[in-house]
Amino acid sequence: MREGCTKPNIAKSCGPDIKRVFNQSPHPYLVLCTDPDFTIVDVNDRYLEVTHMKRQDLIGHGLFIVFPENPYNNTVKGTEDLRASLWRVLHDRTPDVMGVQKYDIPLHDGTDRFEVRYWSPVNTPILGPDGRVTHILHHVEDVTAFIQLQQEYSMEKGGPVKKVEALPERIEAEILRRAVEVKEANRKLKAALEGMEQCNIEMATNAQKLEAARKALEASKKQIDIYMDLMSHDINNMNQIAMSFLEIALQSIKLDDSEQELLKKPLSTLESISLLISHISKLRKSGEGLSKENYDLCASLLDVIADYSNVPGRDVTINYRPVRDCLIFANDLVVDVFSNLIGNSIKHSDPNVPLVINVRVERVREDDKAYYRVSVEDNGMGIPDEFKDRSFNKFERGMAKVSGKGLGLFLVKTLVEDFNGNVWIENRVPGDYSKGARFVVLLPAVENRL
Repeated sequence: MREGCTKPNIAKSCGPDIKRVFNQSPHPYLVLCTDPDFTIVDVNDRYLEVTHMKRQDLIGHGLFIVFPENPYNNTVKGTEDLRASLWRVLHDRTPDVMGVQKYDIPLHDGTDRFEVRYWSPVNTPILGPDGRVTHILHHVEDVTAFIQLQQEYSMEKGGPVKKVEALPERIEAEILRRAVEVKEANRKLKAALEGMEQCNIEMATNAQKLEAARKALEASKKQIDIYMDLMSHDINNMNQIAMSFLEIALQSIKLDDSEQELLKKPLSTLESISLLISHISKLRKSGEGLSKENYDLCASLLDVIADYSNVPGRDVTINYRPVRDCLIFANDLVVDVFSNLIGNSIKHSDPNVPLVINVRVERVREDDKAYYRVSVEDNGMGIPDEFKDRSFNKFERGMAKVSGKGLGLFLVKTLVEDFNGNVWIENRVPGDYSKGARFVVLLPAVENRL
């Protein structure tokens, strides 16, 4: 089938059930595209019946490919007449009623023989919302029996009187019966086509409204982004100034423990605000669909581990055996995934107990696809089973007693899923959550790196 050549788009909720009328009509119909081959895109049951064809033999093929000219009959040019009629429909955008056409059809019996047929065709344009012809409804009536009766009448004029006189009456009765059927079928089809035309108009109007709404929403989003960027920038600047003064005060002024705590509390709050703004900014970037490229996962892990190699006031050991060339399809935000996981291990552990964090990377295959499995485990307080899945929810802090806004692990899950990966929590020691937690991140590997 030619590209862009599809069935007419019909809204089922509008007007009569056009598809049912089309399929159940006692008269043969084809729906043709307006491409040069007049590709067939739909056919009703009656057409299949009169032509002895199968649906799959017609749909997607050009009209004159499946119904070629009879090579054994050079005196009749049925294809030329039919093609001319179809072009008139495209040009005039009005129905074209053809006279009786001799158009033989292939027998499809394993030979190259044709069956003699006579047809009465009508070609009707189907107009789109813009008034252009999108499809052509090709309606034919098989009048072979009429023509044969006429030929029989002509041949038997010299025969018995009663038999000769009966032939015109039989022809007249058959024509009258067929005329009534055609009139009723055309009435139903006209109503269906009018309903489809109204639906097309409504759909075009709705499409225009949706496009206007989309543009308005896009403009509003841009305006909000500007305000968010300005607000984030200004708040971060003010936070940094306030944090700097507090840090200077803690270092230069002699204070007892209770007085230092009065300064450490607002400093911690300002740090949390800065982290919250950073998380929101990264979530926005993830939602915008940042570009991705081949990214060295193991190099990123080395950078993150280096950032946490010396935590003031804490006894933290991070074990990691570097691996070379762990390529994934991602971007710089992958650093935030593991920075959050290692940072959480430190933040949610007992500061008076030495903390050991083990980071492992291995290449695995699941469902015949290559992945890098990164585990970050610690010997901290662990996470009970009932909190494991909930920990990734937005603003969910689970059993944590430390400060935080509950966006860290939500950010992790959002970024990992944006990289077409998965993340979950396990017990470091199976069956005993209190021995520490293991976060597992599964990210698709760049193939052909084995």
